[in-house]
This record gives sequence, C-alpha cells and structure tokens, in this order.
Amino acid sequence: MKKLSLFTLFFLVTMQNAFANDLLNTYCKELGGEVRKTYQCPKSRLKLSFGFCVFENDQGIEQFFDGCTGPDGGHTALFYPHCIKHDLCYHHEPISNGLKQKDCDQEFRDGLLRSCRQAKSEKKCRAWAKTMYRAVRMFGVLAFNCANYEASY
Repeated sequence: MKKLSLFTLFFLVTMQNAFANDLLNTYCKELGGEVRKTYQCPKSRLKLSFGFCVFENDQGIEQFFDGCTGPDGGHTALFYPHCIKHDLCYHHEPISNGLKQKDCDQEFRDGLLRSCRQAKSEKKCRAWAKTMYRAVRMFGVLAFNCANYEASY
C-alpha cells in the first residue's frame, strides 16, 4: 500500500510540474521572453537550476520569474498568475517601492485567496492558498534575496 501511495504522489507531482512548465512557457512566450534552464541571481549570485522566464519589461529592464514551484493542490492554473506577481514583487519591489518580503507575501496570499472563488472546492483551495503563504513566509528569504534592483513599470 505504501508503494502505491508513493507512486501516486510521484505521479501527481510529475503531472503538476509538467502543467506548470507548460504555463511557464506560455506566459514567457506572451511576454516575448526566453525560458532558461538555469539562472544566476543578480544580487546573491546564487545559481538556480530550474526553469525561469527572463524577459524585458516595457522599460527595457530585464526581469525574471519561475511561477509556482511548490505543490499547490491541483490549483496551478488559478494560482499561476499570482505566483508570477509574487516573483516580480520579490525581485524588484523592495528597492523600487520599499516593499518588504512580508508585503509581497501578504499580497500573494490575498491574490491566491481571491482566485479560490473560482475553484471547484473553495474550501480546499483556500487551505492550499494558506499553505503556500506559510511556505513563502518560512522559506522565501532565499528567493527574496535573489535580486533587488530597481525596475520601472
């Protein structure tokens, strides 16, 4: 029974990751960006080896995001736009507008919870939104310190 449960979990996570990769490619293409397999944080110089979209905004400034990278309870499509906004907030808002990690995380949580109004099970969706919020509060500092340079929007 344990083997079946582990297989099921592995299968579901693999399928979710494939869907998230499709969304990364779709959103990146819409922005005229390029998906890269690795990325080096501009500020911390930390090397990351998973998919990132790198694009130039309307001001010609390079920006980047990776979207949703953790489990989301099957709410990838609902949550993905908020994951992108959260990434951009982490990487550019602190120096551009003085926002702190907690500000970005709270905006992320609020966006996720709003999107749950469209979910089949709002209660389940809200539970996952709160889990994702707790995860970024506990483990988001490395991503927050990845970049911190001014961006004009």
